[in-house]
Amino acid sequence: MDGFLQNIGWLCKKYETAHRGLRIVRRTCIKEQEIQNPLVKPAILGVIREVFDNATRQSGADRVHLWLGLWGDHVRVVIEDNGVGFDPEPALLAGEGRGCCGSLPPRRAAAEGSAARARCLSTVFPGMRV
Repeated sequence: MDGFLQNIGWLCKKYETAHRGLRIVRRTCIKEQEIQNPLVKPAILGVIREVFDNATRQSGADRVHLWLGLWGDHVRVVIEDNGVGFDPEPALLAGEGRGCCGSLPPRRAAAEGSAARARCLSTVFPGMRV
């Protein structure tokens, strides 16, 4: 055990403490030893950090849901917030770093190097899901 799940808990507390009114609802349905590839853990932490930054700086969210578990034999992380949404397509096409989605390509590259995939689902309506 390397403290990966503890690090996620610490990260959640750090953001809640730094941003009054923010509530992070965390559900972990995985054991640390079930994450076989060691490259996946830092990629997951990086994406979580990036999404939390977006939720606190840009979206105005006061609630973030984080789910971590297994989907078949793959680790799956789903993060949703209730902030303002946006259309990520123009930012991605232009190569702009607009929040989480704009900065996901480097994170995606790191994740894919670890046999992982990252997707950003957002709309011009409230909320975002990564």
